[in-house]
Amino acid sequence: MRLALILIGLCAIGMTSGQRARAQDVGAEPATDAATEAAMESAADAQTQEADEQAGDKELRPSLLKRLTDPDRRFVVVPIPQSNPTIGTGIIVGAGYFHKQSEADEAAGVPNTTTQVAGGYFDTSSWGIVLRHDGYYKQDTWRLSGIGGYLSLNLPFFGIGGEAGDKDQSVGWNLEGWAIWPRVLRRVRGDWFLGGDLRAIDSDSGFNVPVAGERFDRVNENRLEVTSVGLGPRIEYDTRDNTVNAYDGTYFQFSSVFNGRALGSDHTYEIYGVRARRYQLLSPKLTFAMEGKGRFTNGSVPFFDLSRVELRGFPATQYMDNIALQGQVELRWRAHKWFGFTAFGGLGAVAPELSEFQSSTVAWSGGFGLRVGVAPKRRVYLRADFAWSEHDESFHLFVNEAF
Repeated sequence: MRLALILIGLCAIGMTSGQRARAQDVGAEPATDAATEAAMESAADAQTQEADEQAGDKELRPSLLKRLTDPDRRFVVVPIPQSNPTIGTGIIVGAGYFHKQSEADEAAGVPNTTTQVAGGYFDTSSWGIVLRHDGYYKQDTWRLSGIGGYLSLNLPFFGIGGEAGDKDQSVGWNLEGWAIWPRVLRRVRGDWFLGGDLRAIDSDSGFNVPVAGERFDRVNENRLEVTSVGLGPRIEYDTRDNTVNAYDGTYFQFSSVFNGRALGSDHTYEIYGVRARRYQLLSPKLTFAMEGKGRFTNGSVPFFDLSRVELRGFPATQYMDNIALQGQVELRWRAHKWFGFTAFGGLGAVAPELSEFQSSTVAWSGGFGLRVGVAPKRRVYLRADFAWSEHDESFHLFVNEAF
C-alpha cells in the first residue's frame, strides 16, 4: 500500500512536469510548483492516515494474551484441570460471567452477581454438566442462588461408619442422576440473612461387586433408586469482604432440609447443618482462615445423603455416617498478584449418634498448596494442593479456595 502511494506521488510529479513542457512548447504560461507540492502533500497525508488506521486497528483488536490477562474482563472461559482422590483426574471446561455492577453497588462493596456453566470428564469415566447462579440484588438486600445439573460419578465406597473408613478398603460405586437446588435469602438486620432452600435429587446407585457385611448393612436394594425432595429454612451471617475468596470477615450458616413423601420424596428424613468460618487478615498479603462445621441426619436416610468428612488427603466418601464433625485451618500468603502459597490442616470424625463420638476414630490431614491467578481482580485462582493423611497422599486441583 505504501508503494502504491509513492507511485501515485511520482506519477503526479511526472504529469505536472509534462504539462509544464507542453505549455512552454505552445507558448502558454508555465505551471507553478504548487501542483507538485500539492501532490506530494496528498501522498504523505494518505500514508499518515493509513498508519493511523493500522494503529487504531491494533488498539481495537488487543492481543489474546492481553485479553486473557485483562483484570476488568467480565466473561471468563477456561479449561480447568481437576484432580482429587474422590473422582480422579480430568478436565472441566467452565465459563463464568460477572454481571455488570452499578456504581452504587460497586462503591458499597456489593458482591458480583455471577453465572457459571461447566462440563467435565475424568479418568474414572465420571462426567457431568452443571449450571450455577449467585445473584445479589437491591444493594445486597436479596440473595438468589441456585445450582443444578446432571452427574454420572464413579466413586470409591468404603462402607458406613468410622470403622469402615479406617479399614481403607473400597468397592466401586456408581452414582448417577440429576439435582436442582435453588435458594433465596433476604437481609433482615445488619449482616443477618433469613431464607430457605428447595432441594430435589433423583439418583440411581450401583456397585461393581455385591456389597455385604457389617459396614454395608445400611445399604439395601430399596435405597439404590431414590427420589429425594425437601425444603427448609436457612439463616446466615456474613461480613466477608468477598464471597468468592475472603481475606477478612466472618461467615455463619445454619440450614435444614425436611424431606417427605408429601413433597414427592421416597423417604422421610431431616438434614441439619451448621458452619462457621473466620478469615483474619494478619498483614496486607497474609490471611489466616479457619472453619468448623457439623452435619446431622435423622430418619430413613438414603446412604448417598449421609454426612461425610470432607478434608483434603483422602476421598470424601471414606467417612460416612449420620453425623459428621470437622474443623480445618489454613494460612494463605499472596506472594504476588498472580500466585500465592498455602499451608493447611484439619480433623474430622463420623458417628451414628452424638453420644458415640467419644469412641470414634479421628481422621486427620494436612498439606501445602500453590495458587495461580485466573482472574486476580475477581480473586479467582487455580488451587493446586498436595495433602497427606494416615491413609494416603493425594493431589487436589480445582478453582478457588477449599473454604
